[in-house]
Amino acid sequence: MKNDRMVRRCVPICLVVCCILIHAVPMAAAAAEAPSIGLVLKIARLGETLDFIDGFYQTGDGTAPTGMLRSLLFGTAWIDPTRAIVAGFDKKGDQPLMAALVPFRQPNSNFKNAYGAMERDSYYLLQLPPGRSAAVIPQTFESALAAAALQPPRTTVSASLRVRQLMEQNRGVVAAFLEQAVQAAGPAAPSPHPMALSSEEIKDMLTNIVGTLEQLETLMFGVDIHQEHFAVATEASAVAGSTLAGLFSRPARHAYLNAYQPDYPIVFRSGAYDVDGMMALLDACFGRLYAKMGIDFAQFTDISRHFTGEVAGGMTFGQEKMAFESVVVMRRENNTGAFLTKTYLPWILGYGEKMSQMMQQQLGTPVPPLFSRTADSSIDGRKVVGLRAMVPLISNEGGLATDNILAYEMRTTTRGNLLLIAPDDERLARLIRAAGSFSRGPVPDPFMQVDIDLGVYVAAVNAMMPDHLRRPGDIPPLGTLKVTMDMGAGSVRTETAVQTADLMRLAAYFTDAPQPVLLREEKPRAAAEIQPPETPAVDETDPAYWFDKGGLVATYGNDKAAVEYYKKAIALDPQKSEYYFNLGISCGELGRYAEAIEAVDRAIAMNAEKGVYYYGRGRVYLLSGDREKALADFEIAAEKGNADAAAYLARQVR
Repeated sequence: MKNDRMVRRCVPICLVVCCILIHAVPMAAAAAEAPSIGLVLKIARLGETLDFIDGFYQTGDGTAPTGMLRSLLFGTAWIDPTRAIVAGFDKKGDQPLMAALVPFRQPNSNFKNAYGAMERDSYYLLQLPPGRSAAVIPQTFESALAAAALQPPRTTVSASLRVRQLMEQNRGVVAAFLEQAVQAAGPAAPSPHPMALSSEEIKDMLTNIVGTLEQLETLMFGVDIHQEHFAVATEASAVAGSTLAGLFSRPARHAYLNAYQPDYPIVFRSGAYDVDGMMALLDACFGRLYAKMGIDFAQFTDISRHFTGEVAGGMTFGQEKMAFESVVVMRRENNTGAFLTKTYLPWILGYGEKMSQMMQQQLGTPVPPLFSRTADSSIDGRKVVGLRAMVPLISNEGGLATDNILAYEMRTTTRGNLLLIAPDDERLARLIRAAGSFSRGPVPDPFMQVDIDLGVYVAAVNAMMPDHLRRPGDIPPLGTLKVTMDMGAGSVRTETAVQTADLMRLAAYFTDAPQPVLLREEKPRAAAEIQPPETPAVDETDPAYWFDKGGLVATYGNDKAAVEYYKKAIALDPQKSEYYFNLGISCGELGRYAEAIEAVDRAIAMNAEKGVYYYGRGRVYLLSGDREKALADFEIAAEKGNADAAAYLARQVR
């Protein structure tokens, strides 16, 4: 039904689906899932997932957030939970090919008729967008969808792309995009913005990024939703023999830091990898942007050549200080201190100076260097160099505050092939002694892992916020956010997971906190001067107020409340046909068909030329089981120009 009300009701569902797909991170599909389809979307365990969403997003009036989606699907009990709902998107020549497969354990004629689906032995097949003939779907495409539905799901929702295939199919589109990006950048004349790229620089950067994407065979975005945990998982597979395939392989056969277990709320570790190759890739894709920021990427490349990529450490931080400890594996031993004084210190001090200059350009105010020297010392005959890092925080007025600094100390030395960093000499001495017991061992799984104590992290971030953004109240008890990455044989996989209970506690914490009352002015006012904003007066004698309120609650599936609001609107103004029409539609959603027909009849009596009114009454008749009257109303609606009615009748003829 093409009216505003139906559009508003579909918007939240679309937003939920889009958010799931947008916020998911890349993840590649196995070839068996879709042997020839460019893009495959999958939803597994639909009923269980909707139950979870309903439990997570509690509404004040007791309505189910997923009620509208369940209604559009005519329930979910008929859908087979052992197979995935699958949608495929590809090209057949120059024409797009889009279709969906919905597996069922028993047929649902309402769903079939509403969306013009073709019925197979155990699933419905429908062309996308719904309503088009499914007869044009190639058998190979349908077979691929059926195979994907049977594949055991790795995540609840996923989007799988055959990147190289899609890039080859759309070379013209990609070339046009690059050309448009260059044209949008304008001529190569100097820009007053210090970080602006010229058109040629943009073209060069985007061309290198496209070249990197062409080295990807498959890519998948996935979100896993369970009662116990919530996770985003990623996997990417590179084209065999490509540069990316080499980067997605483990070069090291051993590790040095298995015995190192830092005791911090946030801990991290990574195995060795191809540092040179990774830096070259980043330079090709983003080096020009770094150069505009005043950062010489070649210096990053030079310093990275001293390290294998294996690192482990931990950190904790608060409002005014941070403690940081790490062990970094170097490619060769260095016990003389020459690396620290001649290579490491000049690089990190220069990098800090460049970053402060960039921030100064952005803020228009002096910014001290991010790194400065502190007194050196000696531990067990080893030279220890001192550094202080200073990071400006967000100010109460917005932007960065040069007088509100997060500072942390770095005491640094080397032992053998290890670079050791600790917040003070006492902990550095312990780290030096512990490093003496480190020895080569097997490469651990996963390749990379970060464990974050959520309670400590949220409390620290909250404490660093300016006054008007700080959340009041105690942080609830929280567990650990775990990030893992593994790679090998040309593929890389990641997962970011949190316990569902922790996610719900966080949501409750941020939802219950009051919104900011005041953004700081040039001269802060005393607390007694601050007055809460006045709530706009509501005119409950205005029928439009009740009509709009009915439309709002109906959008989220609360038709019971909508009926009462529409009746209040009618009582105040009984001459508006749309009031009766919406009342009838909400009654129909509740199964109160006699009331629904009576209300829509009133709407038609007041405005008999609106085709949508006949289509709406026809839908109510269809839901009530009176197909003959439904078809009669659809014919009238089609004659009056209603496209939905015409499409429905066309499907019945086929």
